[in-house]
Amino acid sequence: MNNVVSENNTVDISKILDDILKDENYKNDDESLFKCVFSRIEPKVIIKIEGRNYHSSFPASFAQSLVEIQDNFYRAVSIALFGEENLKRLNSDHRARFQLTFSIENGSTEVESDFKNSLINLVSTAMVDMSPKLKAGMIVALALIASGTFIAWKHLQANSENTKEIEQTKRLNFAIEKMAENNEKNINAILRGVKDADKATINHIEYSKADIEDANRRAERVAHTLETFTGEFKIYGVETKHEVINKFTLSNKETGEFSALFDEDQFKQDDIDKIWDAVKYKRVIKLTLSLDKQENKIKQSTILSID
Repeated sequence: MNNVVSENNTVDISKILDDILKDENYKNDDESLFKCVFSRIEPKVIIKIEGRNYHSSFPASFAQSLVEIQDNFYRAVSIALFGEENLKRLNSDHRARFQLTFSIENGSTEVESDFKNSLINLVSTAMVDMSPKLKAGMIVALALIASGTFIAWKHLQANSENTKEIEQTKRLNFAIEKMAENNEKNINAILRGVKDADKATINHIEYSKADIEDANRRAERVAHTLETFTGEFKIYGVETKHEVINKFTLSNKETGEFSALFDEDQFKQDDIDKIWDAVKYKRVIKLTLSLDKQENKIKQSTILSID
């Protein structure tokens, strides 16, 4: 088992895991595993905002930050279940099972979201073929990240030739990476959503008014970058504009899900037939696109060629 530590070198997943596996309450089943993990780690996001507009109320911009936290979690779930970041793969049942509930403290703007039930559902759905030790390592890592702990993650490896276990392990490793990546995004989303606050406390870390203002200034001046990307895509949605200009919803393991413009006037008929064939029969298609990105988010994209 690899050692995984927080930035201040205080969290050792190997030690936590060893303690759990030796715990007399651990009976090699999921229920006792959850009890042992959650008695040591509280997988919660706790947010407290102070300011004139944050007395038992908050602006819509802060509510949007909470929506972003939920969507970021859904992205990690999509990777864990399907091996790709594609929110359209999550049906209404998935969304209900992995929905976070944000509770608000009376008399102040203190918001808390507990990941316990969602993590339990993730284990029961995405880890059914894993060995108990490997499953325990994954749930410890997920619980730590959900609590806001920054960890340096090294992939865990399946110790068998069981194909399902190997595939589940790969997907969960990437889901854990996505959740770790999302921690910083969630913090930035919260700070952007409370630009008029005097102070924000996120999982016991305080951000002053100057910190909040700086986060918003950085968000406003993040430069756009243009790049060309070639990869294999699935097409999940089509929106037609002006008869020959289409907007496709694309998904790729490296880029995630985004929209791209396709101007039929710029392509030969053979290429037009290829892309509509991929839409009709849900086939993977190799595309080259221009990507306009801001803070690693794709803001606009255009299909340049079809291979």
